[in-house]
Amino acid sequence: MKLVISMETWDIDDTLMLLFLLHYREKGLVDILGVHVDRGTPRQNAYVGYILKKAGADVPIFSKNVSPNSDSIPEYYRELFEDLPGEEKKALPLSELVSRLRGEEFYLIAGASLTLPALLLREDLLPKLVVVQGGFAGRSLTGKPNEKFGERDFAPTFNFNKEPKATDEFLSLALRKGVPTLLVSKNVNHLILISKKDLPPKAGGNLTKPKELYLRILERYLSLVRPKKSLHDVYASLALFDRGIFRWERVIPVRKEGGRFPEWGSVRADTSISITVGADEKLVKDYTLFVREFQSS
Repeated sequence: MKLVISMETWDIDDTLMLLFLLHYREKGLVDILGVHVDRGTPRQNAYVGYILKKAGADVPIFSKNVSPNSDSIPEYYRELFEDLPGEEKKALPLSELVSRLRGEEFYLIAGASLTLPALLLREDLLPKLVVVQGGFAGRSLTGKPNEKFGERDFAPTFNFNKEPKATDEFLSLALRKGVPTLLVSKNVNHLILISKKDLPPKAGGNLTKPKELYLRILERYLSLVRPKKSLHDVYASLALFDRGIFRWERVIPVRKEGGRFPEWGSVRADTSISITVGADEKLVKDYTLFVREFQSS
């Protein structure tokens, strides 16, 4: 599976998604063509380069290389990484990624805004599958109230709201061009929380560098930052390997204005877009924590 990863750096679960997929690169299940850093300030680019280096992975980084800003890396990262560098770095331009993807059959996972998916579809670069962390499936789809969101059919979702115009463009193009798209929804993800008691016993010997780093960062995060965490982007990456971990409905995503932020919902329809309406929580946790691992077919 040739894969492009789009990520941001404001929440640790994007970093964990990257390491999770780098582990399966080491195992020969994926070939990562590149990592797109959403916005892509020099500090963000340097951080992603630092993670790739620590994981022993030589993978190109692409971004817009936008002007620096001070809040592109959370301060708590310094608690997680004692050797976090302070330097800045330019990434390869997005035009180079577009050029490299011409003629390739590739998959795309988006843990950030939908600016890159929108750009690729606009350039008529159509992934075999797009997996997006985001979207919302309310009671009208799931058939029951949600423990966190109650009876709601609409809710803000961070990645969709980060660049709403790009979200609208991507969804419109995906529907029109029939691009297979999986939305791993906020309402399902928020109910699956990882805590320290879920972590597996210390693994010995046969670890890949990305897996070892993943488990170490996660343990430190749960000890130093928050005792429970929904690993939204890691959960989304599971759908690349096995859609059967989740339950799906085919939908058209819809946006509702009027509150402080746009809210998103989903209407059942026969389209190329599907959204999660449920999950096997044990399987999600087992794969997320490497209790189970995906195998090559």
